[in-house]
Amino acid sequence: MKQYVWKPFKEPEPKTEKPKPKHKQKPAPKSLSTSTAKTYKLKITRMLAYQHPMTSLHIGTLSANIEQALPNQNSLQYEVKSALLDAASEAARIKRKAQMLIGKYLERLVEKGLEGLDAQDRTFLDLICPRVTMKDVKNNADDAVEEDEDGDRI
Repeated sequence: MKQYVWKPFKEPEPKTEKPKPKHKQKPAPKSLSTSTAKTYKLKITRMLAYQHPMTSLHIGTLSANIEQALPNQNSLQYEVKSALLDAASEAARIKRKAQMLIGKYLERLVEKGLEGLDAQDRTFLDLICPRVTMKDVKNNADDAVEEDEDGDRI
């Protein structure tokens, strides 16, 4: 047991008003989530945007340029504009068809399973995307460990 020692009473000192501490503003929420799934999805999206950039054609600028290049030739201007619009719509149609074709092909491969892949399927897959090597797997594992050390959860 501890023995307490009696101390004489002290008069409290008069309180001086202390300025109240200012409330710290909460930091703005991060625009990107730190979850690994969303991080990987964002990384894939950025890689796709880099490798396959989306471009658009500014029709107003194109129209002005055609009018400047072909003054006083309204019929020719119309034909050039319609040819360019037809080419853009045809390219978009072909792209959609190719995306559907690749999607159906990958679905068929998933249904067959890995055992059902033949040499031709491997060749097509190699053309669509490169194979993952053990070096890539190790690098991704190292990146995941670094994220974990930084405080992010895996």
